[in-house]
Amino acid sequence: MKCSFKKCENNPFKNHGNASYCLKHYRLMLISIGICNSNYNKRFTLGELDTIFDENMICSICNKNMIFHRLFGKAKDVVTVQHWTEKDISFMCMECNSRHGASDNPNVLNISKNLKWCPHCKIAKNKNQFHKDNTRGDGLSGICKNCKSIKMKQI
Repeated sequence: MKCSFKKCENNPFKNHGNASYCLKHYRLMLISIGICNSNYNKRFTLGELDTIFDENMICSICNKNMIFHRLFGKAKDVVTVQHWTEKDISFMCMECNSRHGASDNPNVLNISKNLKWCPHCKIAKNKNQFHKDNTRGDGLSGICKNCKSIKMKQI
């Protein structure tokens, strides 16, 4: 049995509906579904993503190696896609995409590695200002401790 994607000779990793995809095409298929659920009108098919995907698996922001699935490393290293404009996307690791995705400030990707963006107060803060959260890609809460405290008081 081979991958269900055209011209792919790799062995299947996982089934999706009636199709069986290799690791690469399974991840790209999930990305394609995510793009279809986004706010952008442009839809990228699995074939289009396959064409523009960089086989070197290097994050376009931090230049580290990416992986297709967290079974083979850390969740923060999984390949994701980021919309920059209606027609422009790039592949990046989950860690970089998480930093960007929580901000409307394009400069957030340029902050130091020891800082994290808090989307609530819109300030880049030292990572020790965030609670630990092992369910998130970077292992830290989405908002800083101070904002979390304020939010909890409002409840």
